[in-house]
Amino acid sequence: MQDFGGGSNQGPAGGVPMGPLQPATSGTDEDLLGWLGLLAGVLSWLSCCCFVVPIVNSVAAIAGLLVSMVGAVLSGISIAQQRKAGRPIGLGVAGLVLNLARFLVTIGLMIFALVAFGSLLAFGAMNSQP
Repeated sequence: MQDFGGGSNQGPAGGVPMGPLQPATSGTDEDLLGWLGLLAGVLSWLSCCCFVVPIVNSVAAIAGLLVSMVGAVLSGISIAQQRKAGRPIGLGVAGLVLNLARFLVTIGLMIFALVAFGSLLAFGAMNSQP
């Protein structure tokens, strides 16, 4: 009959002693800032869905820009804390990538809109003169 340890903390086949069993954790329960950064990244991308109504479009673009900046800061802090503690940094990196991508897309769209609007104004001004 095989002995399954019976209360001893010996390893398999009486080898190296094992410590007390600990519950398995992924390390994400301590990473609140990582979760908040990831949530901010997702919410900032969801604000892209509001581009149908012009006034809501402007408000959503500015709100998405602000949320993405806050999310990038939270994700950066999370990465530093998790790296210092020796835990995985995946949530912080995912939040940082989402937030920086949204920030760059918003800035690019704003520059495109300003250039397009400026060229339309200049083209209209040139055609209105006799």
